[in-house]
Order: sequence, then C-alpha cells, then structure tokens
Amino acid sequence: MNNIYNSPDTFAFVKEYSISKANNSSYRDRAFKGILSLNEGDEFIIGARFQEHMWRGKTIEKDISVLIGNVSYDSVIVTIQFDDACIHYGGLTAEECAILKEYYAKNIGLIKRESKHYPDSVFKTDFELVDYVIK
Repeated sequence: MNNIYNSPDTFAFVKEYSISKANNSSYRDRAFKGILSLNEGDEFIIGARFQEHMWRGKTIEKDISVLIGNVSYDSVIVTIQFDDACIHYGGLTAEECAILKEYYAKNIGLIKRESKHYPDSVFKTDFELVDYVIK
C-alpha cells in the first residue's frame, strides 16, 4: 500500500470482496468499503461492528443524471454512509443518520462526495470531479 492509506502500514487484509483496515490502524479508523450495491434500497457493510457501532452504506438512488460544472454524468448511483447505532438508539432512518453521500458514475467511478455533521440536515460538497481521462 506504500503508506497511502494508513501510514505507516504497508499492507491491508483482503476478505471476500472487501479490503479491511490496515494492520496497525486505530480502532477508530473505518475499514475500507466493500462492493457497492447497484440496487436502490440495498445496504452494504463498510466496517466491522465495534462497541455497538457499525458503519453501513445504502444505495439511495440509481440511474440518475448529475451535472457537475458543465458536464452531465448519466447512469449515476448515489450512496450514503451511516452508523447503524444512530438508527437503533436514535430511532432515525438511514437517510437521517447519514454523514456521507457519494455519487458514482458508470465506467468512471466516484465523481462527487458530500458530507454533513449529525444532526445537521444539509450536505456540503467535499469534492467534485473536475476532469478525467480513461485509457
């Protein structure tokens, strides 16, 4: 991994379709995401359960178009990430507990990420794709 993700770790564990946390990561570091679901409403696991908290993801929209700058991206899926303890102990929905929203365009990948701090209800853009080249 060349110290890219969790310095000074240089490797990660692979299990099934996901990459777990690197060897010497803090227990507070989230594990790497598993395979995203292409089906609207499906949930997927992001990290292992620790002290009643488990980071999960959910596909909330699919096959939408997203305009970034003057470029329109089609066949986009939108996912959210949330701590399921917020749902179990707070009685809220996954959408209300979400702190991260990501947009993935078909054959391109991640094109936009938004975040918010619970209990805020408004997502703010962290980054958007400016340019890309696929070879």
